[in-house]
Amino acid sequence: MRANRPHILIVDDQEMSRVLLQDIFAEKYDVTCLESGEACIEAVQTNSYDLVLLDAHMPGISGYHVCKQLRENPATANISIVFVSGLDTVEERLRGYEAGADEYVTKPLDEDTVVARVESVLAARIAVKNIESQRQEAMHTAFQAMASSAELGLTIRFLQASFQCQNEQELAKQLLEATEQYGVACCIRFAFGGQEHLYNCAPESIEAKVLEKITTKHRILDFGARTIITDKHVTLLIKNMPVENPEDYGRLKDNLTVLVDGAEARCVAFEINEKMAQERQAGIRSLAGFADKKLAEIREIILRQSDLTEDVIDGIKEQIEQAVYRLGLDEDEEKALIASVDQAISGASQIIQHSCALEARFEEFTGELHKLAHYE
Repeated sequence: MRANRPHILIVDDQEMSRVLLQDIFAEKYDVTCLESGEACIEAVQTNSYDLVLLDAHMPGISGYHVCKQLRENPATANISIVFVSGLDTVEERLRGYEAGADEYVTKPLDEDTVVARVESVLAARIAVKNIESQRQEAMHTAFQAMASSAELGLTIRFLQASFQCQNEQELAKQLLEATEQYGVACCIRFAFGGQEHLYNCAPESIEAKVLEKITTKHRILDFGARTIITDKHVTLLIKNMPVENPEDYGRLKDNLTVLVDGAEARCVAFEINEKMAQERQAGIRSLAGFADKKLAEIREIILRQSDLTEDVIDGIKEQIEQAVYRLGLDEDEEKALIASVDQAISGASQIIQHSCALEARFEEFTGELHKLAHYE
């Protein structure tokens, strides 16, 4: 048999008819000849035929019964069948079509007619096959589009959830939930500040040892049903990729790569936030140190001011006493003068007290700065 040539099965109990039909079709088609309905039914179980030229009236099982059996069997229901009959009545033709025939030709055979009928049936068969192929392709495309849409939804939901994560533990949880929805089992490695943490991975497992040795030299590594997708902070090991389905395999790898990219972006944000927090704490500590220094200076100034004020007050009191003695004031004038002096001294004392209160408030402020500086 030659490749890509339709295969015709001729079933007729008359040898002359078989030979004639074989001569007509042997040049363009692969031809097999059988002499009974029983042989035909047996042959179609083990061989593939595109068309059967079937004698309607044969000893044993008639062509009509053979046709019905072929149509009732799902494995042979789509074989094209052309009846060849010596009877050319409306009843016979209707009987043939009711049995499931595609065409009906009568004996004696006219070569042009039988060739035209066979070619027409085969062309229709090819057209049906093409339509079925297009239908299946359209269905496949539709299913793939629906699958891609659903997977895109999973990816978007993960990215949205990752924005809310405040640490790598929360991010690992979201990433594992997303990969589980994709139907794959995964292990994760996060690397931050020289430290590595594994998630969904036993410490002594093969996966753990592989993740410990993997580097960022290769973005994606495939080995059997396992795939590793690596970035600076995130490494994802998938343990059960669908290698038996190349289309699903490629689409899944693309989607999982997007998940890793999203997780990596969030890790970079963690790193930036940590750096900003450290810089903020360093700035607060520096400010607290500066405040301590200034508080010590203020305390020293207030202490000197207090001592100086007391010395001035003592000097004024001594000078007043001497002036009272020299001026020769009577008792009432002396009391009035001393009362005025005492009032002035009391005001000076209040100024000193206010300075001490100011020092206390500033000390409270520096205390709060120290709390912020040591807040984690």
